[in-house]
Amino acid sequence: MTWEPLFGRVLLERAQLKTTSIIIPPNAEKRNAPCHGVVLAVGPTADKSIRVGDTVIFGVHAGTWLKTPDGKELFACQDEDLIAKEVA
Repeated sequence: MTWEPLFGRVLLERAQLKTTSIIIPPNAEKRNAPCHGVVLAVGPTADKSIRVGDTVIFGVHAGTWLKTPDGKELFACQDEDLIAKEVA
């Protein structure tokens, strides 16, 4: 199933933090802000500089966590709630 965000919203999937010496339990990882995510879909009126596949940082309380019927957890927020994006 494919989801398309409406208006200026962005749909994200949480990216795993890459650490080598610290183990962060999943329940603690959700409480900590900001979070890293990968953009899965962008709404039609969202900022054009945000593209599918971008890695971004967002505040954990900036949007809404959603659970899809297949059990995947996604995050939906307004494009203006994104804090930063990774540049090459």
